[in-house]
Amino acid sequence: MHINANAILIPMKDSNGLIGIGTFSMITRLTRRALRLYDEKGLLSPARKHIIGYRQYSYNQIYRGLQLKLLSDLGFGIQDMKDIMDSTDGFVEKGKLDTFLSKRIEDVNIEMNRLEKIRESLLTKSFLEVIHMEKNEPVLKNVPGLRVVSRREKGTYQDVIPRLISELFGMVFSPESQQARVRCIGPPLTIYHDNKHKENDADIEVAFPISGNITVSPEYEVKTLDGCKVVSYIYKGPYPDVGPAWKVVFEYIDRKGLRVADNCRELYLNDPKETPETELLTEIQVPIEE
Repeated sequence: MHINANAILIPMKDSNGLIGIGTFSMITRLTRRALRLYDEKGLLSPARKHIIGYRQYSYNQIYRGLQLKLLSDLGFGIQDMKDIMDSTDGFVEKGKLDTFLSKRIEDVNIEMNRLEKIRESLLTKSFLEVIHMEKNEPVLKNVPGLRVVSRREKGTYQDVIPRLISELFGMVFSPESQQARVRCIGPPLTIYHDNKHKENDADIEVAFPISGNITVSPEYEVKTLDGCKVVSYIYKGPYPDVGPAWKVVFEYIDRKGLRVADNCRELYLNDPKETPETELLTEIQVPIEE
């Protein structure tokens, strides 16, 4: 681990050949709060602690402080920092360092995808649909073409949809895809290829919007969904209870004299692993004739 400390001006020793916590904090750019936490967790303990709580560090500890600051800036947590420092200190096999770094790279890739979705939402102003959507009234809107990776199967909704979402998530966020700079640029969606509800043998396609060049096996498909005008309605609540929302959409279509043009879709706007069932958002989209 390389630290460039050329720009640091080392002040005179505070007393007894040691550095007070304030001076040490200035040199390492670590806050006093961080230094106390690192002491508590055994990452960096002062060379001397006085009874009244005054802490002093040695000059030899400056480099350690700079290392911890760098790891903190790279987003490593306390335990990861301890494991990495143990690796560089020779307490564990150096090969484990690659494991720590690979995990952090994976976390960074996931965060980059999350931020990319936020950026896309801000650029297209799609978040305003959720903010301004009136619960009991669908809206008409134009949906742009969307490049996706997808898989299509027959079965029950309860089995096929979550399983294919999990498979596609694993593919898009695999180390190979991330190395190829594949990004998920929108919420996952389901396309229903039947013209009616089926308890069994439903024809279901699940898709992830992506950018980048992804490599897929034959059972998957990379394609562009055509842009179209849709009736859009956002339902809030558990996935199994979405039925009445579909009723609202088709009543609206009938009332406005619209005609369905293509397969219906559902978009899942938040993560069920992080969101209570009552707060889940599902956008229903029904393409209509122009």
